Amino acid sequence: MGVIAGVALLLLGAALELWTALALGVRRWLDLGTAAPDPALPTLVLGGPFGLTRHPQTLGLILLLVGGAAFAARLGLWLIVLLLVPLLVVRARQDDHRLAARFGAAYERYRRAVPFLVPWRA
Repeated sequence: MGVIAGVALLLLGAALELWTALALGVRRWLDLGTAAPDPALPTLVLGGPFGLTRHPQTLGLILLLVGGAAFAARLGLWLIVLLLVPLLVVRARQDDHRLAARFGAAYERYRRAVPFLVPWRA
């Protein structure tokens, strides 16, 4: 893929992670269980990057992984990407089920309206 593509993917992934952190609040983005809910944020965040994909953190991490592997051009890193990406997708699917159970009809409407991972695909 090359150095330029790797850098572009790294920057895109980092920007998406930052945007997600701003949308959620940093403590919630880091998933700190002891963090008190932010009263300024709704319990179910639907705006910002969550309006493009239901799992922007996962997409950002995948972009960072692929970008890093492309930048470094090392077979070992590509093997790590091939192992981690399916695990990240499985985790995102589990989160979908957990959120559907927690938020019910509101999450089902959101799930039908917003793509799972890739913004331009349903």
